[in-house]
Amino acid sequence: MERLGPFGAARSALGSAAISITAGETAGHRWPGSYVLLIRLQRAFTVRFSSSEARLDAGWYAYAGSAKGPGGVGARIARHLSASKKPHWHVDGLTLAASRIEALAVRDRSECEIAARLSCTNAFAHVLPGFGSSDCRTCISHLLAWRD
Repeated sequence: MERLGPFGAARSALGSAAISITAGETAGHRWPGSYVLLIRLQRAFTVRFSSSEARLDAGWYAYAGSAKGPGGVGARIARHLSASKKPHWHVDGLTLAASRIEALAVRDRSECEIAARLSCTNAFAHVLPGFGSSDCRTCISHLLAWRD
């Protein structure tokens, strides 16, 4: 069996309910849900969050998030894909430094379930405890690194 890349591994972990959303398609997805961003860092990057900073090596990362407000997953993903945004969330630094971003969205899973499903594949590993999950009591992190 051919080895899956990060996008294929994430799609497999989320199942057939996962919908790929590109920059040109975000307006058609105004429903509330959760998503995973697959973020490619071409070179090492120092990320700042909370009161700390950490170095991430070049490679692929998966970030699980949710979009329950106005505009739904389409609006949230559009913001993440935008290169001209004012940083607000932890992940904004990564998306601004990314050389490539892919997005998958689901209606029926929480961001915590997405992070857990990705971790269970052993294709992804949690990095930076607390990153993107500061309001979560169960997850190590909502950021995972692709084990290439």
